[in-house]
Amino acid sequence: MKLTVFTLLIITALSGSAQQRFPVTQQQVSHALLRRGVNVDVQQISLVASIVASKPDPELDIDSIQPFGDGREGQSIQSKVRVVCSKAGSCLPFYAIVTWPPGTSLSALASMDRAASFKSETPTISMRVGSNATLIVDTGQMRLRVPVISLQNGAIGSTIRVTSLDRKQTYNAVVVSPTLLTGSL
Repeated sequence: MKLTVFTLLIITALSGSAQQRFPVTQQQVSHALLRRGVNVDVQQISLVASIVASKPDPELDIDSIQPFGDGREGQSIQSKVRVVCSKAGSCLPFYAIVTWPPGTSLSALASMDRAASFKSETPTISMRVGSNATLIVDTGQMRLRVPVISLQNGAIGSTIRVTSLDRKQTYNAVVVSPTLLTGSL
C-alpha cells in the first residue's frame, strides 16, 4: 500500500511539473520583422523546425539577418533570420528562412541586418559587483596594473566605480572586459 501511495505522489508531482508548450508561428516572426521595419509576407517565411515557447504569444526579437546564396540577378535571395524571445526563458533562439522577392539587393539586406542588430534594450552587464579585475592606468610615461574589486555593475564601455583590494582607494574606470578596466588614478 505504501508503494502505491508513493507512486501516486510521484506521478502527481511529475504531471504537475510538466509545462505546457505553445507553437511559434510564421505570423509571429513576421510581426517581429515588422517591428524592426522589415515588411515581409507570411508566405516568405519558413520555419525549419517546430518551435515552441512557454508562453502562448511570446514577444520575439530579430537578432540578425544574414543572406546566403550568391544572389544572382533575377533570382530570389534567401536569408537566415536569427530570432530570440524578448523574455529570457520563453523560448530557445531559432532560425527562420526568409525568401526575398527577385530584385532585392544584398546591400538592402545588409542595412536590414544592421537595423535588426540594434537593440534598444539595456546593454548586457559584463562586470558584476564584487568581481575581481585589473585596472590599467596608462599615463604615457608609465603603465600601472592595479588589482581592484568592482563596486558597481557595468557593461562594456560604461564607467563604474572600483576599489583597491584593501578598500582604501576608489577609482572611476571604464569596463573593457569582464576582468579588465582602464582609467586614471
